[in-house]
Amino acid sequence: MIQNEIIYGIHTIESFFKHNYKDILCVYFLKDSTNPRLKNIVHNLLKMNIKIHFVSLSTLNTLVNIRDAKHQGVVASIKRTVQFKESDLLELLQRNEALSPMLFLILDGITDSRNFGACLRCADAAGVNAVIIPKNRSANLNAIAQKVASGAAESVKIIRVTNIIRIIKKLKEKNIWIIGTDSEANINLYQMELRVSLALVLGGEEKGIRKLTKVWCDQIVQIPMMGSVNTLNVATATGVCLFEVIRQRHFNTI
Repeated sequence: MIQNEIIYGIHTIESFFKHNYKDILCVYFLKDSTNPRLKNIVHNLLKMNIKIHFVSLSTLNTLVNIRDAKHQGVVASIKRTVQFKESDLLELLQRNEALSPMLFLILDGITDSRNFGACLRCADAAGVNAVIIPKNRSANLNAIAQKVASGAAESVKIIRVTNIIRIIKKLKEKNIWIIGTDSEANINLYQMELRVSLALVLGGEEKGIRKLTKVWCDQIVQIPMMGSVNTLNVATATGVCLFEVIRQRHFNTI
């Protein structure tokens, strides 16, 4: 299934061009712009015979159709296939079964596009094998998410699944440890051994991980909080958790 979408912003479009230039339909630039980075994008697009248009600021704003969007003078129309499916995850597990450790990020009900994009950016930086999200109760990979992801949406494998619990069971069958997060957990993140193959589960902005999802986790952990606030934004929590995994794995400490 192919669907046309809009993306915007210099870094987002540069990254999309780098990874998927064949999926760019056309690009709209702010006419009379003197930004050298925009000129460089124009140069690269022309070499690939991709259509470009120079338009007014009001036209760019209309194309994006998002209030106060920082498009930086460039908007692209792209074609893209929907995200990977459950079968792709099973193939990934089978193909990488001998490689250890693996790292997955499961986002259980992240509905805010900006948070979703920020989580993808963290996932890319941490080198996760895949980000797993449910088909329902999850933000779409829209222009806002892609802009916040700052190119990570093109490099991270995003797998949409019908049933998160079924996927967790499949991961457990492959000896992948499932670690959920909850501010009221008795064990904190830094007490965990994270050098094994694992999947981190983070929940929605308001209610966190769903109760049924929590039941199937091997361990529930909290991020220690020293101030008056007892929770973090989900994207911030994702970064903290993923980079504790990286710290342990690459610096061999706990």
